[in-house]
Amino acid sequence: MSDLQASAEWKEPRCRWLETSAHIEFYPNEVEVLMAARNLGYVEAEQVGMGTRHAKPQPTWRVALTEVGKDESARCGKGSDRREVFGVPVSERRFIAGKRTGDPDKYNPDQAIFEVELEWMPTLAGQRVKHALTGHMTVEEGLATATVRMVYGRSYNKGPNGWGVTSIVHPRRKFDR
Repeated sequence: MSDLQASAEWKEPRCRWLETSAHIEFYPNEVEVLMAARNLGYVEAEQVGMGTRHAKPQPTWRVALTEVGKDESARCGKGSDRREVFGVPVSERRFIAGKRTGDPDKYNPDQAIFEVELEWMPTLAGQRVKHALTGHMTVEEGLATATVRMVYGRSYNKGPNGWGVTSIVHPRRKFDR
């Protein structure tokens, strides 16, 4: 399981995605993420006016990513092909235990399937926004399980023990709408 823990896929945090722009309007829950990012020095954000994209007047923002923000966003991977999109890490995984299931992958017989227990830990940004975000934006926190598929030997991203991660699948979480 050390190859899993060392993999880029495992280290990639859960992120909330925003955009940089000279004049952009955000939904209220996105504003919470924006303010946390601004307070942590990830972005320079300034209110530049009012807009009505969401039916009632909302602030519009000028948002520019800082160097610190570029580094933090890089941890999130690529959220979009658009260069204006950046990620704010809100949760990270902590490995607890893992075991190989006896189930073969019928479509990919060279892959092994593991059931992994983990804990989602909010990042500093996640701590600041976890009580404000709801629904699909909720910050992951607490114990969870994941199904991990790994292949031995022929993976381009294999770890020191020869295993490479092909996918990490988290069960869909339920949320209130």
